[in-house]
Amino acid sequence: MRWSLTRGQTAALVLLVAALLVDAVLTLHNIREVATGVQWVSHTHEVLSEIEQAMSTLKDAETGQRGYLLTGERPYLEPYEQALPRLRGQLARLRALTIDNPPQTAHVLKLEQLTAERLAVLQQGVDRFQAEPNFLDSIASNARTIHDTFHNATLNEVWLVRPSVINNFRYG
Repeated sequence: MRWSLTRGQTAALVLLVAALLVDAVLTLHNIREVATGVQWVSHTHEVLSEIEQAMSTLKDAETGQRGYLLTGERPYLEPYEQALPRLRGQLARLRALTIDNPPQTAHVLKLEQLTAERLAVLQQGVDRFQAEPNFLDSIASNARTIHDTFHNATLNEVWLVRPSVINNFRYG
């Protein structure tokens, strides 16, 4: 028994094979697009994680500096000192991660500039404290004066309102 195909059957078979080939090509293209998308999402998560880590490290530096200024004890300065090289490394990795995107690179450069300025301010505080340990006393005294003034203004306002409120409840 010999198989023979009519022209219609041959055309249908050719169309079926062509459709399967087109479907395979489109599927392959879609798989590549999904893989590329997954890579970009992964890259975005990596950039966001690096930003978050750099922010956390800067907070560690601020906390360490503040602890040292408040106590004058050298161990409190260790988080500040440990944060400095770690932050430089994190910003360098962030710059490398965003080098392919000029707007992102511009943001990272701005972030590096602002971070350097903030670290300089922190260092000035440490330097000034080491040179003049009592300089914070005037700052603390000023803060207490401001706080006390606000507190007194609040109390005065409450005492001004109190008699009229009491009279309204008594006679009102």
